[in-house]
Amino acid sequence: MCIRDSSITSLVLTLALLDPPSPSLGLALFSLVAVTCLTTRHRHSRGWRFWSTTAGSTNQFYEKLFLPGWRAIVSPSGWMCIGYWNHPSDSYPAASEQLALKMIRASGADLMAPLRVLDVGCGCGNSSLLFARTFPSISVVGINISPEQIGQAERSRDALPQELARRVQFLVADATDLSGLAAGSFDVVVALECAFHFESRAKFFEQAASVLKPGGALACADIVARSCFPLRPSPRWMQNLMLGVPDCNTDNMETYSSRLKAAGFRGVRVEPITGKTFRPFCEYFDRVWNGSQAELESLEGFGLYMWVSKFLMRWTAEYILAVGIKPA
Repeated sequence: MCIRDSSITSLVLTLALLDPPSPSLGLALFSLVAVTCLTTRHRHSRGWRFWSTTAGSTNQFYEKLFLPGWRAIVSPSGWMCIGYWNHPSDSYPAASEQLALKMIRASGADLMAPLRVLDVGCGCGNSSLLFARTFPSISVVGINISPEQIGQAERSRDALPQELARRVQFLVADATDLSGLAAGSFDVVVALECAFHFESRAKFFEQAASVLKPGGALACADIVARSCFPLRPSPRWMQNLMLGVPDCNTDNMETYSSRLKAAGFRGVRVEPITGKTFRPFCEYFDRVWNGSQAELESLEGFGLYMWVSKFLMRWTAEYILAVGIKPA
């Protein structure tokens, strides 16, 4: 789909980003978006081609559609998250760093001590390297399922001073199978805006508990459904509009807390931070998208994905910080 070339589609998608006075009107606009996307599929096929070739694979989605668009439009910094915006004028890298630091500090761990931190879903390594720079006594292991992103993370680490680089290790690993890591070997496990992808989030919680030391903490920055509105529309044909979110992960804050407790965590806290994440990020994205002159074919699929995502951020999702402690 060509967002720029289809004036009708652009109008409908723009309507979806307004603030309707009720969720029911919001749902109606979302349905209009879906119908418009489907009816223009054959006339504007390039964006749909990029979208459809990634369906069913989170890794393909990130490598083929998300990363090219994100780097070209949002930021080439390597960060791939919504960010935590203390001020609307914050730069995107600053907002991303603020989110990562807010998450790890929420663990309650003494980050000035010589702790071992597991950074799950570390992307291109930005968060792992940030933790090592900010807290000079900790060591960090960053894992990601993408060999390409781990390769980039290793290159970024190797360009740093040796004293810093030696405290950061990167591994290709699946967050739902941490059997390659020693049980009870980490003081803190963090997952920055990635656990909603995992098949399943509940299995990840169990695996995180297994690699934590007694008394260790799990801290997640994550996305859940609002309690009164489903994260994913129910008709099956809508599934491809929610790439990378398995049906088993459509938790709200209450069920999220229950899953942490079921995995053995205690002292569970789930805090909404939606106002400092989704809305300011959407405003930032509007600025950079409107100011972009990039004409990469892949950006058509990315643009479609982001338009739909922004609607979901406004009306169906909650951004949370969640913490659980493994019993001593």
